[in-house]
Amino acid sequence: VASPTNEDLRDVVMMSNQSGWAVGNEGAILRYIGTPSGYLSDGNVTSSAFSLTDASPIQWIVWDQAVPSCTPSCYVRLQLRSAPDAGGVPGVYTPWYGASGAGTYFTNGSGTMPPVQLNGNQWVQYRAELHGDGAQTPILQEVRINYK
Repeated sequence: VASPTNEDLRDVVMMSNQSGWAVGNEGAILRYIGTPSGYLSDGNVTSSAFSLTDASPIQWIVWDQAVPSCTPSCYVRLQLRSAPDAGGVPGVYTPWYGASGAGTYFTNGSGTMPPVQLNGNQWVQYRAELHGDGAQTPILQEVRINYK
């Protein structure tokens, strides 16, 4: 669900699959009211930027997921991007990368080696896209990025 605010959201509590609340910076409070037909078909989430502590090579991306029986229309795919350090914050990011280069996706949750174009930077982010069929939805449980 697209957020109607530019503030960072910090917590989400769902009361049911059709009703929930989100809170964030600068007093942002959002209420979500879904439709009784089920889940949204598509959604995405972008992680916070995190520091690798130095210009480390990114060696592997792995994630845990629960994909319902609506496969192949239900799936999870990820992208990575990296940025140099700019005084303790991310500098200019690379494009979003997948397994085959810029603009592609990682689709193997069991592990994939990222493209070398992401190496040599200190900051990294991932973006996950989840696709369901409206009646069922995949769940992204954990993302692990191995570096150094």
